[in-house]
Amino acid sequence: MCLALAGLVGEARAFDIEVLEVTAQGKRFDISFDVVIDADTQRAREYLHDHEQWPRLSDNVSESTLLETFADGRRRIRLVFRTCILVFCKTIRQVKDVTSNSEGVLVTENVAGLSDFAAGHEIWRILVHGTRTRVRYSGTLEPAFRVPPVIGPWIVKRKLRQRLVATARRLEQLAAAATPAAAPGGPPRATP
Repeated sequence: MCLALAGLVGEARAFDIEVLEVTAQGKRFDISFDVVIDADTQRAREYLHDHEQWPRLSDNVSESTLLETFADGRRRIRLVFRTCILVFCKTIRQVKDVTSNSEGVLVTENVAGLSDFAAGHEIWRILVHGTRTRVRYSGTLEPAFRVPPVIGPWIVKRKLRQRLVATARRLEQLAAAATPAAAPGGPPRATP
């Protein structure tokens, strides 16, 4: 699978993809991704758990805004991102409730009615893996917008795979080049 993905993204990488599966069932997409990156686990957690850093992790995310913090610690976050398929581009909005813990688990639940997704659930696990970091992602997404039949699911699956690989690469680069943040939840600082 890694050789096939090397052709997909066209660049050498220092991380090892162990699982990258995207399946379509009707309008729902099920995603499973397991990668080992060369980065400090705590630094990777800081980037992933800080919504303000999400635009740095994915070049198609233009906005990541905290809308509300709930008494139970959940954060409601609005994401705006732009994606293009061939010459057709779409700005997509997603509002999700996010919970995280110090063990490196981040869980998101789509807020239907406020998003361009009818449903969605994601679990990110950032785990120590020897001297490296394992990133495990599982999720389901159900767009509320129309996905053209026949070729549409194939294109969406391909885009999701590309975004996951690009995000893992960027997380590895940022976490490897940063020093831990001075305050919890603050953005990591670049090493001089």
